[in-house]
Amino acid sequence: MANRTSKLGSGSLLQGKKAVYQICGLFSKNNQHVWPAFAMQSRQPVVIKQALPGQLQNEIEALRLCQGSPYVRQLIDTTESPPTMVLEHLDTSLFSASRHCQLDKTDLKQAIKASLHGLSLLHGFGRIHSDIKPDNILANRGAEGSSRFKDIKLCDLGDSIIQDASRGPQRFVTGTAVYRAPEVILQAPPTTSLDIWALGATALYFLVGDHLFAPKPHSRDDKMVNRKVLQCQMQCFGPFPDQFVDILPAESQAELQELYNSREFYPNRWPDALASVLDPEDEDFIRMLLKPDPRDRPAAAEALQHTWLTVLPFIYA
Repeated sequence: MANRTSKLGSGSLLQGKKAVYQICGLFSKNNQHVWPAFAMQSRQPVVIKQALPGQLQNEIEALRLCQGSPYVRQLIDTTESPPTMVLEHLDTSLFSASRHCQLDKTDLKQAIKASLHGLSLLHGFGRIHSDIKPDNILANRGAEGSSRFKDIKLCDLGDSIIQDASRGPQRFVTGTAVYRAPEVILQAPPTTSLDIWALGATALYFLVGDHLFAPKPHSRDDKMVNRKVLQCQMQCFGPFPDQFVDILPAESQAELQELYNSREFYPNRWPDALASVLDPEDEDFIRMLLKPDPRDRPAAAEALQHTWLTVLPFIYA
């Protein structure tokens, strides 16, 4: 990683297939493989992104499927030496925007609606995003006097995977722990429903202003974090449906049973956790997305029909 990213820095020039690009800084010290840049001739702002070879090619393939979509950040060009993607530049992410000023409900609804459109497209190609979270929903700032956001788009498809039951068990799906669906934590075969859960957890975070599924205190042990996240999920929703275990591998069934038998297990400890912090319409929408069994969650296109979103003004074609 260090060798790869050390090749590029502010002032570096890259020859793409369509143009020459110059890097003009670094987005953050914590993200040293993504750079702001511009096309030398047109001065168009872009983003340069490096990744491990397999991950880079995976993201390029996923983005080419979504070429022309207003709901997924666009691939503009690629370079070969070193291998990078040249991506559409957008002003901010939901996470960054919310740190400066809290999202109001209309802002959030616009973002969730656009994200569902993006997921509907991606899922239509049999692709699972696998890392939906506020950092991976981007937007441009709206003009003064208009909506806060415009051009809301999904990004970071490097960990996306193809859902294909005929291929048997696939590699563990990545994602940030507090947005992981229960079946992801328990190693069930990945489906597009895990993205629906993650988007629901994202919406819940902004509506509540906190992570209801975040373990407290925080642990650096990923296995322990996963266990604590599962506990938080069950404290909100109660034990998972009996048929949920049907989709789990044997070792995960045993792990879940161990959790049920433990002294740490407090099913439905917060039965009114959502009702106490959400309006009834908000709660209905969130509960629809956060069904513990992935087979009970709606497809993205179905979720778009919920009144929580349909009462919005027309946003996108």
